[in-house]
Amino acid sequence: MINSSDIMADSDYKKLEAALRRVMALLASRQYEGLIAMCPSSTISAEELRAAVDEHPATIVVPPFDDDYRKKAVYLIEKTNTQVPTWAVDAQVWTAEEGYSDLTLTFDIVLGSGEPEVILENLRVL
Repeated sequence: MINSSDIMADSDYKKLEAALRRVMALLASRQYEGLIAMCPSSTISAEELRAAVDEHPATIVVPPFDDDYRKKAVYLIEKTNTQVPTWAVDAQVWTAEEGYSDLTLTFDIVLGSGEPEVILENLRVL
């Protein structure tokens, strides 16, 4: 990912990263129902998340969220024609065995004036 200050306000980036940390923590702890409860507009179900994780041979853990991870594993695209700032996000999942994995979580994040809304779309091998 390019430097966040080049593409969005620092306060928006902090909201996005906080939401991504919560999502990855729930995914790593296999709390799929809690993840969907946090993201009720998602187009993927808890069962689909569980199946994708169960099919993957490695153990999902919370990523390090260091500069290297942010630059290499989190991809942001600003969506146009939205009433509030909305970003499409692809975030590589981190595993205990591999570090960066081929499993990617795809979601939208809507950055309104309150808490960001996360809309999970897919968890798949890319």
